[in-house]
Amino acid sequence: MKSTARRSAIHLRGIIFDLDGTLVDSGLDFEAMRQEMGLPPGRPVLETLDRLDPHDAERCRAILNRHEIDGAMRATPLPGVVPFLTQAASLGLRRAVMTRNSRMAAALTLCRCGLEFEHILTRDDGPIKPNPWAIHQICHRWNMEPREILVIGDFHFDLEAGRAAGSTTVLVCNGKLPSSIPGHQMADVYLSSFVEAEELTRLLRNRARDP
Repeated sequence: MKSTARRSAIHLRGIIFDLDGTLVDSGLDFEAMRQEMGLPPGRPVLETLDRLDPHDAERCRAILNRHEIDGAMRATPLPGVVPFLTQAASLGLRRAVMTRNSRMAAALTLCRCGLEFEHILTRDDGPIKPNPWAIHQICHRWNMEPREILVIGDFHFDLEAGRAAGSTTVLVCNGKLPSSIPGHQMADVYLSSFVEAEELTRLLRNRARDP
């Protein structure tokens, strides 16, 4: 883990996680998905679908849903995730998930992987990342301030949402160089993987408190 910025020593009371690529490996191939949909490479799928005519959008959403359900059926927790979640629970930290997946796919993924969270907010529930809506909604339910929350993800949408909300952001690099990940500058902390999360666990232990 590497800190990229000095932040005030606030208390941490909760963690909001991204799902795919952060907690689990579902093997989703977004470029293959775009190719099947006939979308340009590299475009954000959900935002692009919103600009299509209704017929094309419906066709593409069916493809998206199929890929997501297939991914949910093969998903496995990433190494170190389960021990990290156990440690967070032992510290009294609240835990939630925000994802751009559908509610069905997210619920199936978490069930298959044996992961339980107090709240799971998906694209079916409200504005999607990078909009910070999900963070604010979860904080409201927990009666917490965003600055008391850690936002952990592997993509720039997660970091953008966390920064917009005013939360501390953690980029899970999964073996990549941080500089190779778009938007890495928005991370307050780099985490190579949950297998090497000892420093992050110490940070949580030092800054956690009972809700």
